[in-house]
Amino acid sequence: MGEVLEGPSHGRLHGLTVDEIRKIRDIDLADKPRLARVRDLFLLQLFTGMRYGDIERIGPRNFDDKEGLIRYTSEKSDTECIVPITRPLKKLLERYPSRIFEFPSPVKMNAYLKELGTLVGMTGNITIARYHNGERVEENLRRADMLATHVARRSFSSTSVQFGLSEAVISRVTGHSAKGVLQQHYIILNDAAVRDMVCKAWEQL
Repeated sequence: MGEVLEGPSHGRLHGLTVDEIRKIRDIDLADKPRLARVRDLFLLQLFTGMRYGDIERIGPRNFDDKEGLIRYTSEKSDTECIVPITRPLKKLLERYPSRIFEFPSPVKMNAYLKELGTLVGMTGNITIARYHNGERVEENLRRADMLATHVARRSFSSTSVQFGLSEAVISRVTGHSAKGVLQQHYIILNDAAVRDMVCKAWEQL
């Protein structure tokens, strides 16, 4: 039976599995340069946990290669974020030594991602449950049809949890607000500590 999504998050893919991430990373797209670029941009977002709007704005000035970090301020939350340059991210960046990226519009990007999802075999079904006039209505969609830019950020967070990272560490990277009293007032993580923990965790990919 496929995944069932309902409630406030209905209609959104919660995140990719580690196997799906590896398939997207490893697929040979030498004869499909358009999709190769889209794949790289999606992985750039997935490996950093950044929103699409933020990742469109980063450039060479944001990369602190000496410290192994990307530093930026989230446009939506005005939060200063640090992104560790993990092994998967470093390998991806080797293809872009200039640290300059060209992005299609979000609409085109999402359309191309659905093509990519089909190529890597994301054919499993997801049931979307909605309520219309008091009646529950279900719609079946392929996982590939739900692949979009927001899935990358969600996948960074869900995969980081799977790899053993705490909410405090993940929120330091993504810029999400601290929720617990302990995290808000007592857990102070310096940049080096966050970098080392995230890099160690993402060695599992």
